[in-house]
Amino acid sequence: APAAYALSDKAAADKIPLVTLDYGRTEATDGSVFPYNFPVMLTFYSEASVLVNYIAQREGGLDKLKGKKIATLYHDSAYGRETLDPLALLSEKYGFVNIQIPLAHPGNEQSAQWTQVSRQKPDWVFLRGWGVMTPVAIKTAARVGFPADHIIGDVWSSSEEDVLPAGNAAHGYLA
Repeated sequence: APAAYALSDKAAADKIPLVTLDYGRTEATDGSVFPYNFPVMLTFYSEASVLVNYIAQREGGLDKLKGKKIATLYHDSAYGRETLDPLALLSEKYGFVNIQIPLAHPGNEQSAQWTQVSRQKPDWVFLRGWGVMTPVAIKTAARVGFPADHIIGDVWSSSEEDVLPAGNAAHGYLA
């Protein structure tokens, strides 16, 4: 998040702790680099790693990722783009196809993006949005025939308030 980046330098200068909950600078996990930053829960890099490890587990091991396709539908903002680099690194390491599809805010129209998903036929979709993007993604995925149990929402796409409006289309959705 841009605010966390801006506040990192300010926190160091003022010697005031900055706590970030699943956002902010990944480098903050190294206290010698940012001694006043305290990332709690996940960083965007660890979130990408958890995603890939979970998919590998479901597919039968990291070696089974080679040739698989993982698409990320992401909020087209600094937040949404945070996992682009770590997923690129992980795709190089494990051999999966890394498909990146931006979603414009507020995300209440996703037909073009899910048509792209249908054409590219990914094995898994990683959803990095928030608010209305989540139920719209789940409902649109159902309309194009993509199974909810192969969509994994990030922390901001996982609240009940965001998933419940998708109704039965959300059955099996992962977050």
